[in-house]
Amino acid sequence: VIGRVVTSNNLINKGNGGSPAGTAMDHGSISRRSELLFGDKRLVRNPNNISSSSSSMQYDQLPPHYSNHRHYGRRAKVKQKTHESASPSEFRILHIVTSSTEYDNDQRGMKRKVDRFFGMLIPTLQSSVISLLLANTELDNNIEWHVDVYLILSYTPSQERKQVLQDALPSNVKITYWEDATPYNYNRNGPHVKNTQNKLTSNSLARQHRFVLRDLLYKYDFFCFMEDDMRITKHHVINYLEVSNRIDQWKDKASDKSKMNNAKFYGSLSKQQLERLVPGFIRVEVTPIADKQNYQVYPMPINLNFTTTTTATILNLEATSKNAPRIIKTSIVQNSQKRTVDVDVCCAIPASDTSQWSNDTALVERNPTSDQLLILESGIKAFGVHHFPPSSSSSTKITTKLTSNYQTTSSTKEINADWMGIMPGPKFVKPHEQIGEYWNGTSQVLDNDKDPTVKWPKPFANSGGYMGSRSQILHFDEMCRKQNTAFLPPFSGGGMETIHLNNVEFWNGGYQLFSGLKGGCNLQRILPLDVDGFSRSLLHRVSNNKQHTIVKGSLIQADTLLGQLNHLVIEASSVMEQEQNLSLKDGRVG
Repeated sequence: VIGRVVTSNNLINKGNGGSPAGTAMDHGSISRRSELLFGDKRLVRNPNNISSSSSSMQYDQLPPHYSNHRHYGRRAKVKQKTHESASPSEFRILHIVTSSTEYDNDQRGMKRKVDRFFGMLIPTLQSSVISLLLANTELDNNIEWHVDVYLILSYTPSQERKQVLQDALPSNVKITYWEDATPYNYNRNGPHVKNTQNKLTSNSLARQHRFVLRDLLYKYDFFCFMEDDMRITKHHVINYLEVSNRIDQWKDKASDKSKMNNAKFYGSLSKQQLERLVPGFIRVEVTPIADKQNYQVYPMPINLNFTTTTTATILNLEATSKNAPRIIKTSIVQNSQKRTVDVDVCCAIPASDTSQWSNDTALVERNPTSDQLLILESGIKAFGVHHFPPSSSSSTKITTKLTSNYQTTSSTKEINADWMGIMPGPKFVKPHEQIGEYWNGTSQVLDNDKDPTVKWPKPFANSGGYMGSRSQILHFDEMCRKQNTAFLPPFSGGGMETIHLNNVEFWNGGYQLFSGLKGGCNLQRILPLDVDGFSRSLLHRVSNNKQHTIVKGSLIQADTLLGQLNHLVIEASSVMEQEQNLSLKDGRVG
Protein backbone atom coordinates (compact mmCIF):
# COMPACT_ATOMS: atom_id res chain seq x y z
CA VAL A 1 0.00 0.00 0.00
CA ILE A 2 1.51 3.32 -1.04
CA GLY A 3 0.46 6.94 -0.66
CA ARG A 4 1.29 9.30 2.21
CA VAL A 5 -0.49 11.71 4.51
CA VAL A 6 1.79 14.57 5.52
CA THR A 7 0.88 17.44 7.83
CA SER A 8 2.76 20.72 7.77
CA ASN A 9 2.55 24.27 9.01
CA ASN A 10 4.91 26.80 10.47
CA LEU A 11 4.25 25.60 14.01
CA ILE A 12 4.92 21.86 13.67
CA ASN A 13 7.46 19.63 11.98
CA LYS A 14 6.87 18.23 8.54
CA GLY A 15 6.91 14.49 8.03
CA ASN A 16 4.96 11.34 7.37
CA GLY A 17 2.04 10.52 9.56
CA GLY A 18 -1.51 9.30 9.74
CA SER A 19 -4.56 11.37 9.03
CA PRO A 20 -5.64 13.21 12.17
CA ALA A 21 -8.64 11.73 13.85
CA GLY A 22 -11.77 13.41 15.10
CA THR A 23 -11.82 14.95 18.54
CA ALA A 24 -14.47 14.36 21.15
CA MET A 25 -15.44 17.73 22.61
CA ASP A 26 -17.78 18.59 25.45
CA HIS A 27 -21.36 18.43 24.17
CA GLY A 28 -22.31 21.51 26.12
CA SER A 29 -19.51 23.50 24.50
CA ILE A 30 -20.72 22.53 21.05
CA SER A 31 -24.26 23.52 21.98
CA ARG A 32 -23.18 26.94 23.23
CA ARG A 33 -21.19 27.53 20.09
CA SER A 34 -24.17 26.53 17.96
CA GLU A 35 -26.42 29.05 19.66
CA LEU A 36 -23.95 31.79 18.83
CA LEU A 37 -23.66 30.86 15.16
CA PHE A 38 -26.91 31.86 13.45
CA GLY A 39 -28.81 29.59 15.84
CA ASP A 40 -27.48 26.69 13.78
CA LYS A 41 -28.63 23.43 15.36
CA ARG A 42 -26.80 21.34 12.76
CA LEU A 43 -23.53 21.95 14.58
CA VAL A 44 -24.74 20.00 17.60
CA ARG A 45 -23.64 16.41 17.33
CA ASN A 46 -25.53 13.48 18.74
CA PRO A 47 -24.09 12.91 22.24
CA ASN A 48 -25.16 9.27 22.09
CA ASN A 49 -22.39 8.65 19.55
CA ILE A 50 -19.72 10.34 21.68
CA SER A 51 -18.05 9.41 24.90
CA SER A 52 -17.76 12.77 26.63
CA SER A 53 -15.08 11.47 28.96
CA SER A 54 -12.93 10.27 26.10
CA SER A 55 -10.16 12.50 24.76
CA SER A 56 -10.21 10.97 21.29
CA MET A 57 -12.79 9.67 18.86
CA GLN A 58 -12.73 5.90 18.31
CA TYR A 59 -14.31 4.08 15.39
CA ASP A 60 -16.59 2.00 17.64
CA GLN A 61 -18.15 5.22 18.95
CA LEU A 62 -19.53 6.12 15.52
CA PRO A 63 -22.91 4.90 14.23
CA PRO A 64 -22.91 1.13 13.50
CA HIS A 65 -22.62 1.39 9.72
CA TYR A 66 -19.35 3.33 10.06
CA SER A 67 -17.58 0.31 11.54
CA ASN A 68 -15.35 -1.98 9.45
CA HIS A 69 -13.72 1.17 8.12
CA ARG A 70 -11.41 0.67 5.16
CA HIS A 71 -9.88 2.85 2.47
CA TYR A 72 -10.18 2.25 -1.23
CA GLY A 73 -7.12 3.26 -3.19
CA ARG A 74 -3.49 3.67 -2.27
CA ARG A 75 -3.77 4.99 1.25
CA ALA A 76 -2.66 3.28 4.43
CA LYS A 77 -5.18 2.84 7.21
CA VAL A 78 -4.92 5.81 9.53
CA LYS A 79 -4.38 5.81 13.27
CA GLN A 80 -6.40 7.75 15.77
CA LYS A 81 -4.75 10.73 17.44
CA THR A 82 -5.72 12.99 20.28
CA HIS A 83 -6.33 16.69 19.65
CA GLU A 84 -7.11 19.58 21.90
CA SER A 85 -10.75 20.53 22.23
CA ALA A 86 -11.88 23.63 20.41
CA SER A 87 -13.00 26.72 22.24
CA PRO A 88 -16.79 27.16 22.52
CA SER A 89 -16.41 30.43 20.60
CA GLU A 90 -14.43 28.88 17.73
CA PHE A 91 -15.90 27.85 14.38
CA ARG A 92 -13.52 25.30 12.85
CA ILE A 93 -13.60 24.93 9.05
CA LEU A 94 -11.77 22.25 7.07
CA HIS A 95 -11.25 23.27 3.46
CA ILE A 96 -10.62 20.14 1.36
CA VAL A 97 -9.21 20.51 -2.16
CA THR A 98 -8.44 17.89 -4.79
CA SER A 99 -5.83 18.39 -7.50
CA SER A 100 -5.31 15.80 -10.21
CA THR A 101 -2.33 17.33 -11.98
CA GLU A 102 0.71 19.35 -10.92
CA TYR A 103 1.31 20.63 -14.46
CA ASP A 104 -1.50 21.21 -16.93
CA ASN A 105 -1.79 19.22 -20.12
CA ASP A 106 -3.45 20.41 -23.31
CA GLN A 107 -6.86 19.01 -22.37
CA ARG A 108 -9.98 20.99 -21.41
CA GLY A 109 -8.70 24.18 -23.01
CA MET A 110 -5.58 24.40 -20.79
CA LYS A 111 -2.02 24.95 -21.98
CA ARG A 112 0.46 22.09 -21.87
CA LYS A 113 3.14 22.01 -19.14
CA VAL A 114 1.89 25.13 -17.38
CA ASP A 115 2.60 24.94 -13.64
CA ARG A 116 -0.87 24.42 -12.18
CA PHE A 117 0.34 24.05 -8.59
CA PHE A 118 1.96 27.50 -8.60
CA GLY A 119 -0.30 29.25 -11.09
CA MET A 120 -3.71 27.95 -10.00
CA LEU A 121 -3.83 25.94 -6.78
CA ILE A 122 -1.74 28.23 -4.56
CA PRO A 123 -3.40 31.57 -5.45
CA THR A 124 -6.92 30.09 -5.42
CA LEU A 125 -6.34 28.49 -2.03
CA GLN A 126 -4.70 31.63 -0.65
CA SER A 127 -7.57 33.84 -1.82
CA SER A 128 -10.20 31.47 -0.40
CA VAL A 129 -8.58 31.01 3.02
CA ILE A 130 -7.88 34.71 3.52
CA SER A 131 -11.46 35.59 2.61
CA LEU A 132 -12.83 33.03 5.08
CA LEU A 133 -10.65 34.40 7.87
CA LEU A 134 -11.83 37.95 7.12
CA ALA A 135 -15.15 36.90 8.63
CA ASN A 136 -13.46 37.36 12.01
CA THR A 137 -13.25 41.10 11.44
CA GLU A 138 -16.63 41.57 9.78
CA LEU A 139 -19.04 39.37 11.75
CA ASP A 140 -20.22 40.62 15.12
CA ASN A 141 -21.20 37.30 16.69
CA ASN A 142 -18.34 36.52 19.11
CA ILE A 143 -17.28 33.58 16.94
CA GLU A 144 -13.71 33.13 15.75
CA TRP A 145 -13.38 31.33 12.44
CA HIS A 146 -10.42 28.96 12.15
CA VAL A 147 -9.48 27.35 8.82
CA ASP A 148 -7.30 24.33 8.09
CA VAL A 149 -6.53 22.91 4.64
CA TYR A 150 -6.48 19.31 3.44
CA LEU A 151 -5.00 18.70 -0.03
CA ILE A 152 -5.74 15.44 -1.86
CA LEU A 153 -3.19 15.19 -4.66
CA SER A 154 -2.48 12.67 -7.40
CA TYR A 155 1.17 13.72 -7.24
CA THR A 156 3.86 14.47 -4.65
CA PRO A 157 5.05 18.10 -4.59
CA SER A 158 8.57 18.85 -3.39
CA GLN A 159 9.23 20.28 0.06
CA GLU A 160 10.23 23.57 -1.57
CA ARG A 161 6.89 23.85 -3.33
CA LYS A 162 5.04 22.98 -0.13
CA GLN A 163 6.90 25.75 1.66
CA VAL A 164 5.76 28.28 -0.97
CA LEU A 165 2.17 27.31 -0.27
CA GLN A 166 2.69 27.46 3.50
CA ASP A 167 4.24 30.92 3.21
CA ALA A 168 1.21 32.09 1.21
CA LEU A 169 -1.18 31.21 4.05
CA PRO A 170 -1.45 32.57 7.61
CA SER A 171 0.89 30.79 10.02
CA ASN A 172 -1.89 29.19 12.08
CA VAL A 173 -3.42 27.40 9.05
CA LYS A 174 -2.46 23.73 9.14
CA ILE A 175 -1.99 22.01 5.79
CA THR A 176 -2.36 18.24 5.46
CA TYR A 177 -1.26 16.54 2.25
CA TRP A 178 -2.63 13.22 1.02
CA GLU A 179 -0.08 12.56 -1.70
CA ASP A 180 -0.21 10.07 -4.54
CA ALA A 181 -3.88 9.61 -3.68
CA THR A 182 -5.26 8.40 -7.02
CA PRO A 183 -7.46 5.38 -6.25
CA TYR A 184 -7.86 2.08 -8.05
CA ASN A 185 -11.04 1.26 -9.92
CA TYR A 186 -12.10 -1.97 -11.53
CA ASN A 187 -11.38 -1.93 -15.24
CA ARG A 188 -14.42 -1.29 -17.43
CA ASN A 189 -14.00 -2.26 -21.07
CA GLY A 190 -17.67 -2.76 -21.72
CA PRO A 191 -20.95 -3.78 -20.09
CA HIS A 192 -20.37 -7.51 -20.75
CA VAL A 193 -16.69 -7.66 -19.77
CA LYS A 194 -16.01 -9.31 -16.42
CA ASN A 195 -14.22 -6.88 -14.10
CA THR A 196 -11.25 -8.88 -12.88
CA GLN A 197 -8.59 -6.17 -13.16
CA ASN A 198 -8.22 -2.76 -11.59
CA LYS A 199 -6.35 0.37 -12.56
CA LEU A 200 -5.58 3.85 -11.30
CA THR A 201 -8.43 6.21 -12.17
CA SER A 202 -7.82 9.93 -11.87
CA ASN A 203 -11.54 10.67 -12.38
CA SER A 204 -12.17 9.06 -9.00
CA LEU A 205 -9.67 11.21 -7.10
CA ALA A 206 -12.58 13.20 -5.67
CA ARG A 207 -13.83 10.00 -4.00
CA GLN A 208 -10.94 10.13 -1.54
CA HIS A 209 -12.29 13.19 0.26
CA ARG A 210 -15.09 11.06 1.69
CA PHE A 211 -12.50 9.22 3.80
CA VAL A 212 -11.17 12.55 5.04
CA LEU A 213 -14.68 13.55 6.09
CA ARG A 214 -15.08 10.18 7.79
CA ASP A 215 -11.81 10.55 9.73
CA LEU A 216 -12.16 14.19 10.75
CA LEU A 217 -15.91 14.51 11.19
CA TYR A 218 -15.67 15.31 14.89
CA LYS A 219 -12.65 17.58 14.73
CA TYR A 220 -14.27 20.32 12.65
CA ASP A 221 -17.63 22.08 12.63
CA PHE A 222 -17.90 22.78 8.92
CA PHE A 223 -16.46 21.32 5.72
CA CYS A 224 -15.86 22.80 2.28
CA PHE A 225 -14.89 20.46 -0.54
CA MET A 226 -13.81 22.05 -3.81
CA GLU A 227 -11.84 21.36 -6.95
CA ASP A 228 -8.51 23.17 -7.13
CA ASP A 229 -9.78 26.00 -9.36
CA MET A 230 -12.91 26.85 -7.33
CA ARG A 231 -12.58 30.06 -5.31
CA ILE A 232 -14.86 30.41 -2.28
CA THR A 233 -15.32 33.38 0.03
CA LYS A 234 -16.81 34.15 3.42
CA HIS A 235 -19.96 35.29 1.60
CA HIS A 236 -20.55 31.77 0.29
CA VAL A 237 -20.23 30.14 3.70
CA ILE A 238 -22.39 32.77 5.42
CA ASN A 239 -25.04 32.41 2.73
CA TYR A 240 -24.99 28.61 3.09
CA LEU A 241 -25.41 28.85 6.86
CA GLU A 242 -28.25 31.34 6.56
CA VAL A 243 -30.20 29.27 4.02
CA SER A 244 -29.57 26.16 6.14
CA ASN A 245 -30.95 27.99 9.15
CA ARG A 246 -34.07 28.92 7.19
CA ILE A 247 -34.58 25.26 6.26
CA ASP A 248 -34.35 24.43 9.96
CA GLN A 249 -37.00 27.04 10.73
CA TRP A 250 -39.32 25.48 8.16
CA LYS A 251 -38.71 22.03 9.61
CA ASP A 252 -39.52 23.24 13.12
CA LYS A 253 -42.91 24.45 11.93
CA ALA A 254 -43.65 21.54 9.60
CA SER A 255 -46.29 18.90 10.08
CA ASP A 256 -45.27 15.58 11.62
CA LYS A 257 -47.68 13.75 9.34
CA SER A 258 -45.54 11.20 7.57
CA LYS A 259 -47.29 11.47 4.20
CA MET A 260 -48.66 14.99 4.05
CA ASN A 261 -48.69 15.64 0.31
CA ASN A 262 -48.40 19.21 -0.96
CA ALA A 263 -47.66 19.15 -4.66
CA LYS A 264 -48.27 22.88 -5.03
CA PHE A 265 -45.50 25.40 -5.54
CA TYR A 266 -46.54 27.22 -2.36
CA GLY A 267 -47.92 26.40 1.07
CA SER A 268 -46.65 24.26 3.92
CA LEU A 269 -44.41 21.26 3.29
CA SER A 270 -44.02 18.11 5.34
CA LYS A 271 -40.84 17.21 7.18
CA GLN A 272 -40.29 14.40 4.67
CA GLN A 273 -40.20 16.99 1.92
CA LEU A 274 -38.09 19.49 3.85
CA GLU A 275 -35.45 16.99 4.93
CA ARG A 276 -34.45 16.68 1.27
CA LEU A 277 -33.58 20.40 0.95
CA VAL A 278 -29.96 21.59 0.75
CA PRO A 279 -28.62 25.07 -0.10
CA GLY A 280 -27.29 25.06 -3.65
CA PHE A 281 -24.50 26.74 -5.58
CA ILE A 282 -23.92 27.38 -9.27
CA ARG A 283 -20.49 27.41 -10.90
CA VAL A 284 -19.69 30.47 -13.02
CA GLU A 285 -16.81 31.57 -15.18
CA VAL A 286 -15.76 35.05 -16.24
CA THR A 287 -15.53 35.70 -19.96
CA PRO A 288 -13.07 38.39 -21.07
CA ILE A 289 -15.61 39.65 -23.63
CA ALA A 290 -19.21 40.25 -22.63
CA ASP A 291 -21.08 39.19 -25.74
CA LYS A 292 -24.76 38.47 -25.21
CA GLN A 293 -25.32 37.33 -28.79
CA ASN A 294 -23.34 34.10 -28.42
CA TYR A 295 -25.17 32.68 -25.43
CA GLN A 296 -28.51 30.94 -25.01
CA VAL A 297 -31.63 32.97 -24.37
CA TYR A 298 -34.81 30.94 -24.01
CA PRO A 299 -38.07 32.64 -25.07
CA MET A 300 -38.81 34.14 -21.68
CA PRO A 301 -38.63 37.82 -20.66
CA ILE A 302 -35.58 39.00 -18.73
CA ASN A 303 -36.86 41.19 -15.91
CA LEU A 304 -34.14 42.74 -13.74
CA ASN A 305 -36.50 45.10 -11.89
CA PHE A 306 -36.75 43.90 -8.30
CA THR A 307 -39.38 45.13 -5.86
CA THR A 308 -38.73 45.79 -2.18
CA THR A 309 -41.36 46.46 0.47
CA THR A 310 -40.59 48.83 3.35
CA THR A 311 -42.84 48.70 6.40
CA ALA A 312 -42.39 51.62 8.82
CA THR A 313 -43.97 51.63 12.28
CA ILE A 314 -43.98 54.59 14.70
CA LEU A 315 -44.34 53.72 18.40
CA ASN A 316 -45.23 56.02 21.28
CA LEU A 317 -42.82 54.88 23.97
CA GLU A 318 -44.76 56.61 26.76
CA ALA A 319 -48.17 55.19 25.91
CA THR A 320 -49.64 53.52 29.01
CA SER A 321 -53.41 53.39 28.35
CA LYS A 322 -55.95 52.68 25.64
CA ASN A 323 -56.44 56.41 25.21
CA ALA A 324 -52.82 56.75 24.13
CA PRO A 325 -52.25 54.01 21.51
CA ARG A 326 -48.72 52.63 21.39
CA ILE A 327 -48.69 52.29 17.62
CA ILE A 328 -49.10 55.74 16.12
CA LYS A 329 -48.76 54.93 12.44
CA THR A 330 -47.84 52.10 10.09
CA SER A 331 -46.97 52.70 6.45
CA ILE A 332 -46.03 50.35 3.63
CA VAL A 333 -44.08 51.56 0.62
CA GLN A 334 -42.98 49.53 -2.40
CA ASN A 335 -40.00 50.45 -4.51
CA SER A 336 -38.73 48.88 -7.71
CA GLN A 337 -35.26 49.25 -9.15
CA LYS A 338 -33.07 47.54 -11.71
CA ARG A 339 -30.42 45.28 -10.20
CA THR A 340 -27.87 42.84 -11.52
CA VAL A 341 -25.66 40.18 -9.97
CA ASP A 342 -23.43 41.61 -7.23
CA VAL A 343 -19.95 40.60 -8.42
CA ASP A 344 -18.34 41.83 -5.19
CA VAL A 345 -19.74 38.92 -3.18
CA CYS A 346 -19.09 36.14 -5.68
CA CYS A 347 -16.36 36.86 -8.15
CA ALA A 348 -14.50 40.15 -7.72
CA ILE A 349 -11.10 39.94 -6.03
CA PRO A 350 -10.63 42.81 -3.56
CA ALA A 351 -7.57 45.04 -3.75
CA SER A 352 -6.42 43.74 -0.36
CA ASP A 353 -6.14 40.22 -1.82
CA THR A 354 -2.56 39.82 -3.04
CA SER A 355 -3.06 36.40 -4.67
CA GLN A 356 -1.40 36.27 -8.06
CA TRP A 357 -2.62 33.83 -10.71
CA SER A 358 -0.32 32.89 -13.57
CA ASN A 359 -1.26 34.67 -16.79
CA ASP A 360 -0.39 31.49 -18.67
CA THR A 361 -2.75 29.40 -16.58
CA ALA A 362 -5.83 31.56 -16.41
CA LEU A 363 -7.06 34.99 -17.32
CA VAL A 364 -8.40 36.02 -13.92
CA GLU A 365 -10.26 39.32 -14.05
CA ARG A 366 -10.08 40.93 -10.63
CA ASN A 367 -13.02 43.28 -11.20
CA PRO A 368 -15.43 41.71 -13.68
CA THR A 369 -18.80 43.20 -14.52
CA SER A 370 -21.98 41.20 -14.02
CA ASP A 371 -22.50 40.67 -17.75
CA GLN A 372 -19.18 38.82 -17.92
CA LEU A 373 -20.40 36.02 -15.63
CA LEU A 374 -21.32 32.82 -17.46
CA ILE A 375 -23.24 29.90 -15.95
CA LEU A 376 -22.13 26.56 -17.33
CA GLU A 377 -24.36 23.77 -18.60
CA SER A 378 -27.71 25.02 -17.39
CA GLY A 379 -30.41 27.57 -18.07
CA ILE A 380 -33.92 28.71 -17.18
CA LYS A 381 -35.38 25.63 -18.87
CA ALA A 382 -34.06 23.50 -16.00
CA PHE A 383 -35.35 25.64 -13.11
CA GLY A 384 -38.61 25.96 -11.23
CA VAL A 385 -39.57 28.22 -8.30
CA HIS A 386 -41.28 27.56 -4.96
CA HIS A 387 -42.71 29.96 -2.38
CA PHE A 388 -41.67 29.12 1.18
CA PRO A 389 -43.09 30.42 4.47
CA PRO A 390 -41.56 33.72 5.65
CA SER A 391 -38.45 33.24 7.77
CA SER A 392 -35.63 35.33 9.13
CA SER A 393 -33.12 36.24 6.45
CA SER A 394 -30.22 38.62 5.95
CA SER A 395 -32.15 40.04 2.98
CA THR A 396 -34.44 41.78 5.49
CA LYS A 397 -32.94 45.11 6.56
CA ILE A 398 -34.17 46.58 9.83
CA THR A 399 -33.38 50.10 11.05
CA THR A 400 -34.50 51.82 14.23
CA LYS A 401 -34.56 55.57 14.93
CA LEU A 402 -35.38 57.29 18.23
CA THR A 403 -36.86 60.81 18.26
CA SER A 404 -37.96 62.24 21.59
CA ASN A 405 -40.58 59.80 22.91
CA TYR A 406 -41.11 58.05 19.60
CA GLN A 407 -39.43 55.08 17.97
CA THR A 408 -39.54 54.51 14.23
CA THR A 409 -38.74 51.00 13.00
CA SER A 410 -38.34 50.32 9.30
CA SER A 411 -38.16 46.84 7.79
CA THR A 412 -37.16 46.49 4.14
CA LYS A 413 -37.54 43.14 2.41
CA GLU A 414 -37.18 42.09 -1.18
CA ILE A 415 -40.37 40.40 -2.37
CA ASN A 416 -38.34 37.53 -3.85
CA ALA A 417 -36.85 36.73 -0.42
CA ASP A 418 -39.52 34.09 0.28
CA TRP A 419 -39.03 32.40 -3.09
CA MET A 420 -36.42 29.75 -3.86
CA GLY A 421 -35.26 28.35 -7.15
CA ILE A 422 -35.70 24.57 -7.45
CA MET A 423 -32.40 23.53 -9.00
CA PRO A 424 -32.12 20.82 -11.66
CA GLY A 425 -31.34 17.17 -11.16
CA PRO A 426 -33.41 14.06 -12.00
CA LYS A 427 -35.23 12.78 -8.90
CA PHE A 428 -36.88 9.44 -8.24
CA VAL A 429 -38.76 9.77 -4.96
CA LYS A 430 -42.18 8.89 -3.63
CA PRO A 431 -44.96 11.34 -4.56
CA HIS A 432 -45.35 12.63 -1.00
CA GLU A 433 -41.63 13.55 -0.91
CA GLN A 434 -41.59 15.55 -4.15
CA ILE A 435 -41.19 19.33 -3.96
CA GLY A 436 -43.82 21.18 -5.96
CA GLU A 437 -42.53 23.85 -8.31
CA TYR A 438 -43.80 26.40 -10.76
CA TRP A 439 -41.79 25.39 -13.79
CA ASN A 440 -41.02 27.80 -16.58
CA GLY A 441 -43.01 25.63 -18.98
CA THR A 442 -46.13 25.73 -16.82
CA SER A 443 -47.54 28.72 -18.70
CA GLN A 444 -46.52 27.24 -22.08
CA VAL A 445 -43.79 29.87 -22.47
CA LEU A 446 -41.52 27.09 -23.70
CA ASP A 447 -44.26 25.57 -25.88
CA ASN A 448 -44.52 21.82 -25.38
CA ASP A 449 -41.08 21.21 -23.89
CA LYS A 450 -41.02 18.66 -21.09
CA ASP A 451 -39.60 19.53 -17.72
CA PRO A 452 -35.90 18.51 -18.02
CA THR A 453 -35.48 18.38 -14.26
CA VAL A 454 -37.39 15.10 -14.10
CA LYS A 455 -35.15 12.66 -15.96
CA TRP A 456 -32.61 14.77 -17.81
CA PRO A 457 -29.28 15.39 -16.02
CA LYS A 458 -27.70 17.42 -18.83
CA PRO A 459 -28.52 20.96 -17.54
CA PHE A 460 -27.44 19.93 -14.05
CA ALA A 461 -25.66 23.18 -13.05
CA ASN A 462 -22.68 21.55 -11.32
CA SER A 463 -21.02 23.59 -8.61
CA GLY A 464 -17.52 22.08 -8.56
CA GLY A 465 -17.91 21.12 -4.89
CA TYR A 466 -20.20 21.46 -1.91
CA MET A 467 -20.33 22.49 1.77
CA GLY A 468 -21.86 21.13 4.93
CA SER A 469 -21.78 21.18 8.70
CA ARG A 470 -21.02 18.05 10.68
CA SER A 471 -24.67 17.27 11.22
CA GLN A 472 -25.42 17.89 7.55
CA ILE A 473 -22.69 15.45 6.50
CA LEU A 474 -24.30 12.82 8.74
CA HIS A 475 -27.69 13.76 7.30
CA PHE A 476 -26.35 13.34 3.75
CA ASP A 477 -25.22 9.83 4.62
CA GLU A 478 -28.51 8.99 6.31
CA MET A 479 -30.51 10.17 3.30
CA CYS A 480 -28.21 8.30 0.90
CA ARG A 481 -28.59 5.04 2.81
CA LYS A 482 -32.33 5.35 2.51
CA GLN A 483 -31.70 5.11 -1.24
CA ASN A 484 -29.51 1.99 -0.82
CA THR A 485 -26.31 3.92 -1.37
CA ALA A 486 -23.83 5.72 0.90
CA PHE A 487 -22.17 9.09 1.20
CA LEU A 488 -19.55 8.16 3.81
CA PRO A 489 -17.49 4.97 3.73
CA PRO A 490 -17.88 2.07 3.91
CA PHE A 491 -19.68 2.44 0.61
CA SER A 492 -22.45 0.00 -0.14
CA GLY A 493 -25.54 -0.32 -2.28
CA GLY A 494 -26.39 1.30 -5.58
CA GLY A 495 -23.47 -0.45 -7.25
CA MET A 496 -20.97 1.56 -5.20
CA GLU A 497 -19.34 -1.49 -3.66
CA THR A 498 -18.05 -2.39 -7.12
CA ILE A 499 -16.35 1.00 -7.42
CA HIS A 500 -17.64 1.46 -10.95
CA LEU A 501 -18.66 5.08 -10.43
CA ASN A 502 -15.41 6.67 -11.59
CA ASN A 503 -16.84 10.08 -12.42
CA VAL A 504 -15.60 13.29 -10.82
CA GLU A 505 -19.05 14.85 -11.05
CA PHE A 506 -20.47 11.98 -9.02
CA TRP A 507 -17.92 12.05 -6.21
CA ASN A 508 -17.59 15.81 -5.82
CA GLY A 509 -21.09 15.89 -4.38
CA GLY A 510 -23.03 16.71 -7.51
CA TYR A 511 -24.57 13.74 -9.27
CA GLN A 512 -24.66 11.56 -6.16
CA LEU A 513 -26.19 14.00 -3.69
CA PHE A 514 -28.55 15.86 -5.98
CA SER A 515 -29.82 13.26 -8.44
CA GLY A 516 -31.68 9.97 -8.37
CA LEU A 517 -29.46 8.27 -10.92
CA LYS A 518 -27.40 5.19 -10.05
CA GLY A 519 -26.04 5.64 -6.53
CA GLY A 520 -27.94 8.94 -6.16
CA CYS A 521 -29.41 10.29 -2.92
CA ASN A 522 -32.27 12.43 -4.32
CA LEU A 523 -31.52 15.54 -2.27
CA GLN A 524 -32.94 18.79 -3.65
CA ARG A 525 -30.85 21.96 -4.00
CA ILE A 526 -32.58 25.29 -3.54
CA LEU A 527 -31.32 28.68 -4.68
CA PRO A 528 -32.19 32.06 -3.09
CA LEU A 529 -33.91 34.33 -5.59
CA ASP A 530 -33.33 37.70 -3.94
CA VAL A 531 -30.42 39.44 -5.64
CA ASP A 532 -28.06 39.24 -2.65
CA GLY A 533 -28.73 35.56 -1.98
CA PHE A 534 -28.50 34.64 -5.67
CA SER A 535 -25.18 36.48 -6.00
CA ARG A 536 -23.73 34.73 -2.96
CA SER A 537 -24.69 31.37 -4.48
CA LEU A 538 -22.37 31.77 -7.47
CA LEU A 539 -18.98 30.05 -7.18
CA HIS A 540 -16.18 31.38 -9.38
CA ARG A 541 -14.22 28.80 -11.38
CA VAL A 542 -11.05 30.84 -11.82
CA SER A 543 -9.51 28.63 -14.51
CA ASN A 544 -12.23 30.00 -16.84
CA ASN A 545 -11.47 27.23 -19.32
CA LYS A 546 -14.68 25.26 -19.73
CA GLN A 547 -16.45 28.06 -21.62
CA HIS A 548 -14.05 27.39 -24.49
CA THR A 549 -14.64 23.63 -24.67
CA ILE A 550 -18.45 23.36 -24.56
CA VAL A 551 -21.05 24.55 -27.03
CA LYS A 552 -22.35 28.09 -26.65
CA GLY A 553 -25.85 26.71 -26.18
CA SER A 554 -24.72 25.32 -22.81
CA LEU A 555 -23.78 28.77 -21.51
CA ILE A 556 -26.03 31.48 -20.14
CA GLN A 557 -25.21 34.83 -18.63
CA ALA A 558 -25.83 35.00 -14.90
CA ASP A 559 -27.84 38.22 -15.29
CA THR A 560 -30.04 36.52 -17.89
CA LEU A 561 -30.85 33.61 -15.58
CA LEU A 562 -31.46 36.00 -12.66
CA GLY A 563 -33.84 38.13 -14.77
CA GLN A 564 -35.73 35.12 -16.10
CA LEU A 565 -36.10 33.62 -12.63
CA ASN A 566 -37.42 36.99 -11.44
CA HIS A 567 -39.97 36.97 -14.26
CA LEU A 568 -40.95 33.44 -13.27
CA VAL A 569 -41.47 34.55 -9.65
CA ILE A 570 -43.71 37.43 -10.77
CA GLU A 571 -45.76 35.07 -12.92
CA ALA A 572 -45.98 32.43 -10.18
CA SER A 573 -46.94 35.08 -7.60
CA SER A 574 -49.90 36.10 -9.74
CA VAL A 575 -51.05 32.49 -10.12
CA MET A 576 -50.63 31.86 -6.38
CA GLU A 577 -52.68 34.94 -5.51
CA GLN A 578 -55.47 33.91 -7.86
CA GLU A 579 -55.61 30.37 -6.47
CA GLN A 580 -55.56 31.57 -2.87
CA ASN A 581 -58.39 34.04 -3.55
CA LEU A 582 -60.45 31.24 -5.07
CA SER A 583 -59.77 29.07 -2.04
CA LEU A 584 -60.94 31.81 0.29
CA LYS A 585 -64.16 32.26 -1.70
CA ASP A 586 -64.79 28.52 -1.48
CA GLY A 587 -64.15 28.56 2.25
CA ARG A 588 -60.91 26.64 1.97
CA VAL A 589 -57.44 27.52 3.23
CA GLY A 590 -55.04 27.48 0.27
